[in-house]
Amino acid sequence: MASEKSGKQPGKRAATRDVVVTLRPDAWLDPADRSLTAKAVTRTILDRVADRVGVKPQRVEVFGNIGAFSVRAETEFIDQLSSEPEVFGVAENEQDESMVIEPIRGGDTAITRKVKSFRGGRKPRS
Repeated sequence: MASEKSGKQPGKRAATRDVVVTLRPDAWLDPADRSLTAKAVTRTILDRVADRVGVKPQRVEVFGNIGAFSVRAETEFIDQLSSEPEVFGVAENEQDESMVIEPIRGGDTAITRKVKSFRGGRKPRS
């Protein structure tokens, strides 16, 4: 049973994390072995960790051309995933609200001057 394997209490919900995992290049880039794709290596790693931890990831998205994938899973799963030999790095995939760029209100900027000139607000040159 998953709750016995992972040491969780039944009915308690574990915290989840969204991360982006980068694979080691030598783990999936081998011209001699075409079966080593990022997708196949990712599946192998995820299955191995799921067997060890007792839970599966909730969401997986593989970026095959760059040898990376994003995954949403319980914290214990992510911790085990980061120690796999094929994994080069793990980075959190949450964006802070402060990343939003607020528009400039009022004030005269180069952009507002340019927009005004397109609308016919430009003064004729002397």
